[in-house]
Amino acid sequence: MKRRYWFTRAVLSPALLIALLAGCSANSFEQGAKGAAAGAASASIVGALTDLIVDGEINTHRLERNLARGAVAGAAAGAAKGHHEDQRAAAKQAAPQVSLEEPDQELINGIGQANYDALTDLLYFRYEDAYRRTLGTVKSTNVAVQEAGFVIQAMIDEERGNAARVDEALSSFLDLNTTDLDHAGAVEGLEELLVELEDERKVMGIQRSG
Repeated sequence: MKRRYWFTRAVLSPALLIALLAGCSANSFEQGAKGAAAGAASASIVGALTDLIVDGEINTHRLERNLARGAVAGAAAGAAKGHHEDQRAAAKQAAPQVSLEEPDQELINGIGQANYDALTDLLYFRYEDAYRRTLGTVKSTNVAVQEAGFVIQAMIDEERGNAARVDEALSSFLDLNTTDLDHAGAVEGLEELLVELEDERKVMGIQRSG
């Protein structure tokens, strides 16, 4: 029986995020904004992918919490660059109030670093680089890493318009997955992942070049 992982994350309002960045210089604010986007991407997308693998469905409520938690964690890390000592001290005082955890490492450990890097490539439309990374992960001896690799392949080929390869990747994923997930559920999960991916691109201002 597959172990179930429960990832708890703090719920944070946009106002709190703004408060964390308040008083920053223009450079620090820019660093904070970049950090917020990066933190949100890893927490929400990796968390959603982990949900699909472990639970057979994406817990959208938990995904929203991951997004908020990741955004603030990233913002705090980014804004620290260029801050004065008193501003950094203020950020450290704010952090315990929102119960920040180590940003994403436990989630990354679940799907493997190569799959995480593939998601990052996918975020920036680097389809070939992303797919090459998954060629190794789908051969992993770690079943969760294999599953994640196949789902990421399906995400890549869905965006590239290759329906046959999407079905192939999802079928391989379902062959490994031990939840009650069926093909229709896998397609629904894929769609939710792609929506989340596109949301992250909007947050980060990423656009397809050309």
